Amino acid sequence: MSQNTLTIPNTGTLTGLALVNDINNALDSLNTMNSGGSAPASAEAYSFWADSTTGILKQRNAANSGWDLRLPMGDATVITKSASYTGVVGDFEKLIAFTNTGDYTLPSAATAGSLWSAMISNQSTIAAPKQVRILRSGSDTIDADSATTVYVLPGQTVTIYCDGTSKFYTDGRVIKGSIVNVASFSDAGSSTASTSPLNLNSAAFSYQPVSPNSVLNLKFWFEGQIANLSAANTQGNFAAYEVTSGNVALSSVYNVAAPTTNGGTGAQSPASIFVPALSNTVLTARQFELFGYTNNLNASVSALFIRLEIIEVQNA
Repeated sequence: MSQNTLTIPNTGTLTGLALVNDINNALDSLNTMNSGGSAPASAEAYSFWADSTTGILKQRNAANSGWDLRLPMGDATVITKSASYTGVVGDFEKLIAFTNTGDYTLPSAATAGSLWSAMISNQSTIAAPKQVRILRSGSDTIDADSATTVYVLPGQTVTIYCDGTSKFYTDGRVIKGSIVNVASFSDAGSSTASTSPLNLNSAAFSYQPVSPNSVLNLKFWFEGQIANLSAANTQGNFAAYEVTSGNVALSSVYNVAAPTTNGGTGAQSPASIFVPALSNTVLTARQFELFGYTNNLNASVSALFIRLEIIEVQNA
């Protein structure tokens, strides 16, 4: 701990040795960023404080009325948990990785402070899913909802932010409710590229919901290829559609391929499409397809190594 005063006395009698000691002590405090388990008494606006209790470097705000979080200290950036865990201020900018079922209970917003954030990760797989939830503390809200429980999907990481008063915010790619079913499908796709007028290639999947009052969260992983594109048209799309009753576009991702000639292979790359909170009100089987297409009549489309994961969630 080094939290000495940075002010050298300029009245009274001061010996040379006392002056040197005061200067050395002041320099030591600056050199160690006022390190200590409690705030330095002589802090001023924009002063730094290496908080050894929370492991966070803090800086005094412009009004000299509180401390802003700046950087985590130490080498541990990933914290692994196999059971429920109550968060602390020291989780600032760390990844909390759950390897088993568990809840992450947020610290209170007032305690965490403005600019606090953390990443909560569900390390389970779709084949052996575990339930990971983010719970609010006291009367704090998450995304302006006082009753929100955020579910972290298998293989998903959610970043959550704090306003320092009473609110937390997520990065938007979250689900809220109880997981009632998980399913996964895979398809080799077509290794022979489509050259029809629509230049279309697709793979179809069917899912039977288990609840009439739920939302479906879909994620497509695929490796796609769009080939023989011209300099005038170098782009194509891969899009997720629901085809239960007509074709309804859900989401898409752009695939950009370099212009090629003489039958070149174009661009081939992995990508994913995430479709959150698709409303489900009946028990009718839902049909989905992943389409790859381009408007270039001379181009061709391949969709390879397709995988679909569906997590059905009961509305909260």
